[in-house]
Amino acid sequence: MFKMPKAPDIKMPEIKVPEIKMPEIKMPEIKVPEVRIGRSTGYRSNKDERKAQVEAGPPPWTLAWADDISETDAALGLVAAGVSVASANPGPFLAWIEELLRSTLETLRASAAEKFPAEIQNDMKAFAADAIRLAISGKNPNEAAKAYDTIDFKAGAIKYEGKNVALGHVISRTWGMKPYVGFRLR
Repeated sequence: MFKMPKAPDIKMPEIKVPEIKMPEIKMPEIKVPEVRIGRSTGYRSNKDERKAQVEAGPPPWTLAWADDISETDAALGLVAAGVSVASANPGPFLAWIEELLRSTLETLRASAAEKFPAEIQNDMKAFAADAIRLAISGKNPNEAAKAYDTIDFKAGAIKYEGKNVALGHVISRTWGMKPYVGFRLR
């Protein structure tokens, strides 16, 4: 069996680090003037006013709102359309449409589940199914509404405009759409 040899004892001399005294440095006091931005900077839109118009009654509407569809979404659609045209393949544009529909319907369903009582949700599903059945069979889909003579349903989207403002100057203009479904009891 191999045995490690004993390591020799080595004494290292003590090393002393000299003490250096640095003079105290005083930083001058700098006063930064207070800047008030107020309403001259930020984002403003007419979305809340447009939503209030749709919710107005009498009696007032109970609405479920989907997430906004904005100019950013439209720009993505333009890119997808360009790719589809350049590649002679409708796939990218169709995928953009499918994703926009999926995300809009998903947020609309979540909002409706939160705001609408279960009975109204069931009535809305039945109404939609009846209207689709009548339309497919060549009949007037408005006939489905007769079964719901004390409940009004509506669906649509508001279009709103906005602007990004910096120091009182409009930097960019924006727009958006906000889909909704709603009901009210008469």
